[in-house]
Amino acid sequence: MESLRRITLADQTEIALREAIREGRFGDRLPGFRPLAKALSVNPITVSEAVGRLVADGTLLSDGPRKKFRIVQNARSGKQATRRKVLYLTAEPLHETITVAVEILSQLLLERPDWDVKHRTTGHAKNGRPDRRRWDGLLKSEEAQHLVVFGGRPDIAKWSLDRGVPAYFLGGDSGRLPVPMLGVNAAEMLSQVMDRLMDLGHTRICQMMCGLPEGFCERQRHYMAKCLEKRGLPFVPNYHAPILPRSDPDDLARALTKVIKVRPPTALILFDWEHFIATSCVLRDHGLRIPRDISVAMLSQHRMMEWHLPRITHFQYPVVQVAKTLAKWIESPPADLNIQVSLPLELVEAESLAKARKD
Repeated sequence: MESLRRITLADQTEIALREAIREGRFGDRLPGFRPLAKALSVNPITVSEAVGRLVADGTLLSDGPRKKFRIVQNARSGKQATRRKVLYLTAEPLHETITVAVEILSQLLLERPDWDVKHRTTGHAKNGRPDRRRWDGLLKSEEAQHLVVFGGRPDIAKWSLDRGVPAYFLGGDSGRLPVPMLGVNAAEMLSQVMDRLMDLGHTRICQMMCGLPEGFCERQRHYMAKCLEKRGLPFVPNYHAPILPRSDPDDLARALTKVIKVRPPTALILFDWEHFIATSCVLRDHGLRIPRDISVAMLSQHRMMEWHLPRITHFQYPVVQVAKTLAKWIESPPADLNIQVSLPLELVEAESLAKARKD
């Protein structure tokens, strides 16, 4: 009787890499040793040994030192290699999430109709603890090969790395873990709209920050102060940029009413459609009309904006570019998994902006 052969870590790594290659998870080239080692919870030497075996049997080809190993086409199963299984994850159901998240999912489906792209919800962390059991169930039931996460979180980043499933974040926070991220530069958006408002003569500009992360709010205050100071104007934090911990319409209404009582602003910068609805009610109650008395700009977009008169100035999210970049990353992961790409947004100016009225 032959003795049983002990399965080593290198054997397990080799099996995992072969399976991932057959399923087309890596695209045309293998990621670097360090990200693979991180994803598989082994050291780079073990990965190197496993990769050496794949090179020896012709599964991988080397294009030279310090270059990624190329995957031989016939090493992959044709059906699985072309029909990738992608999970598109949001914290809330699609009917509750913001319009941009839905538009990106739709565009990705249009971009790659040959892929199996499904939407699922991650939910919010319960008591600060991630719901890994539920997420594991999603991976198993959907046989997901790739994850696209709208508004990523560090707990999801760590979980995806622990499970060895590539993840790509659309905004959010990766907690400094190696997860490629596509996002927008809120500072550039704020600077652009502030410059436009001040060109129109506005100095009493208020940016309402309701239910947004604390660190983000402080950064926005910093950038707003710089914009005002560049024009020789003082910055008053609780007037120009009130911070409200909760995303609550009553809290927003009270905070804006307080600002108006101090001195009515001539311009408002808002983050989303829900904030705009609550704000417009307060403006109506105080007899302030857009844009006669106050100009309004939004840092996002919403399908319902088309039905509002006057039209609201807003930023247009580059949905097509996002979907194309995601498809490219999924087919061939970037060499640097810490990559963070900030996408330029277009300011769509509409009737909600006007010159500041003189007192």
